[in-house]
Amino acid sequence: MCRSQIIPRSMATSATCFLPRPLMRQTFSALRETEAKQYASLATSNPEKELIAQLKQLRLARKLLDFELTSDEWTEYSAMQDEPSLVASGRLMSPFATFYREAIARNASMSANLLRQMDEREAKTAVLVTGDSIPPDSMRC
Repeated sequence: MCRSQIIPRSMATSATCFLPRPLMRQTFSALRETEAKQYASLATSNPEKELIAQLKQLRLARKLLDFELTSDEWTEYSAMQDEPSLVASGRLMSPFATFYREAIARNASMSANLLRQMDEREAKTAVLVTGDSIPPDSMRC
């Protein structure tokens, strides 16, 4: 992938290979899809399927606690909160989930304000610089 993005081979190490966000999103999406197919092919009994579901919940909960959820993972975690699960519900996780909800609302507000300012000033281009701890997909205009 590094070569297809015209990154010098000397920089194509695991620590320095940078992919454009759309390509990165496609890559992770394909990896998640492959992982799901592999789990589905390996888990044949109900207890195995339940164990895999619990593993997924625990993985998402760990990433929530470390503020590492991607936009897709946040969507998946949010959907889990409506079903009884090992870790998704409960008061212990609530502050962390609230952080993501508030951050997404903040991003929507910043995007709306930027678009309003662009309209008022008849600007065709603008730059919005923010922190990187919240899934950027919530800032699409």
